[in-house]
Amino acid sequence: MARENETGLIIQELVRRANRNNRRLRMVEQRVETIESRLGSLEQLMIKRDAQYKDKFGDAEEKMKSLNDRLTKIENSVEKIFNKLEKTATKKQLDELEHTMELLSPVGQQFVTRDELERKLGMR
Repeated sequence: MARENETGLIIQELVRRANRNNRRLRMVEQRVETIESRLGSLEQLMIKRDAQYKDKFGDAEEKMKSLNDRLTKIENSVEKIFNKLEKTATKKQLDELEHTMELLSPVGQQFVTRDELERKLGMR
């Protein structure tokens, strides 16, 4: 009987240890499931953010291309304006032209009639 008691005690101890190991295993499994769930959530979040960043970078790239095109057009326009400005007269040239026109213009000159000239000269 003593041997049966010892066997019963050994079996009880083995069952107790097995139960304790099962509890530990369940706790580890729960932790692993929690970690896997969190990793899955993080992966989904990273995929979502990656897509958002790709969209934002794509939009930024399109805007930069548009700005580059606009800048090129502005540079071409400025170059055309400078070319036209080179062909236009300067203020000095306009002043000289105005002075020449005043010299040649009959409107600005005073003409005298023959009678007035003779009168001034004392001929009449």
